[in-house]
Order: sequence, then C-alpha cells, then structure tokens
Amino acid sequence: MSEVVQRLGAPSSMKATQTGSIIRYQFLDIKYFTVNLTRPLPYLVPALSAVPGDLYQFTISGGGIGTDELQIGLDRDWTVVHFSFAHHLKASHYTP
Repeated sequence: MSEVVQRLGAPSSMKATQTGSIIRYQFLDIKYFTVNLTRPLPYLVPALSAVPGDLYQFTISGGGIGTDELQIGLDRDWTVVHFSFAHHLKASHYTP
C-alpha cells in the first residue's frame, strides 16, 4: 500500500471488504476532436489558395468529459492482489 500511495498519491476513497480493502483513484477523462472538412479544397481548386481559409472553412468538433477510476484490491496485509480500470456510463464519449 505504501508503494502505491508513494507513486499515485492519496486515494480518492477506501472501502473495507471481507478479504481486505479496495482503494479507488478517480480521474477525469476528456476527449475532444475537430475535423476541418474544407482543408483539402485548395488542392482541388487551386484558385482558393489566394482566398483566406477562414472565409470558407467548415469545421466539425465535439467531445466529452467524465470520470473513470482505477480500483486496487488489497489483502489484510495491505498487499496488492488485483487492480482494474472501471469505465462508467457517464465517462467521456464523443458527441459530434
């Protein structure tokens, strides 16, 4: 346990179980993307290279933010016995 805390910091929460404890580290998961659909136009229509790009630019973007967590299981001697990442329904996802 001391090695885990030394590397990851204090856990977000801790819960006792029948066989030991579970500690949880929650973190933000942020995803963002952007697509410029008009970027290749000057290659197809060379005359557009003389026109500033922001006059005809069409961009689509989206993103999401949510929380995920790392769960670490410890036995009664505070030794790590398992760990897993939990992805929740409200975790980030792309929303164009």
